[in-house]
Amino acid sequence: DYALSLLGDGATGMNLRSMLCVLLLLCYHTFLTFILGTGEGEVIEAERLLKPFRLRYPQGAIFLFFAGRTEEIKGNIDEAVALFEHGCKAQQTWKQFHHMCYWELMW
Repeated sequence: DYALSLLGDGATGMNLRSMLCVLLLLCYHTFLTFILGTGEGEVIEAERLLKPFRLRYPQGAIFLFFAGRTEEIKGNIDEAVALFEHGCKAQQTWKQFHHMCYWELMW
């Protein structure tokens, strides 16, 4: 909890540090809580963290991916599929990112 609170403090603002803190928190809320079995994820918190970055970087592939993952957790599969596909179309150079999106689409 202490580490999460420090990451939450670091996530405020719009600088490189805040972006990295947000990405770590998004990984925690959308993946690690499920992998470790420590909870059901914090969808509301993930959406709150994503909102300013989705507004600032609407074509940001990594933010589209996490938005898709959040929709997947909420059970909005059609929206999740659209976001994963949009994330793949948003960039073409990072092929490993496509693999992450296709992995999520497979489930």
